[in-house]
Amino acid sequence: MADPKLGDIILACYNPNLPRAAKDEAERYVQQLAASPDGWKAFAQYLFTTSSLEVVFYCLNIIREVIMHRYVRIGAIGCFFFF
Repeated sequence: MADPKLGDIILACYNPNLPRAAKDEAERYVQQLAASPDGWKAFAQYLFTTSSLEVVFYCLNIIREVIMHRYVRIGAIGCFFFF
């Protein structure tokens, strides 16, 4: 199941009204999640649970990065999850 807060955290990265420290913390969180071995799965699952186009775009970019740069490490079966 997708983390219900992930969308809010992603949107916080781009919220001009948040203090810089809060935006930096949000960016660190999503970057750490994206860099973790199975982090891409959270972004893939979130695609189907959000109505925010900004969040969908962000999640698709994370998945694209995984396909382009880590596909060999996770293997074809793992990537099949989101196709």
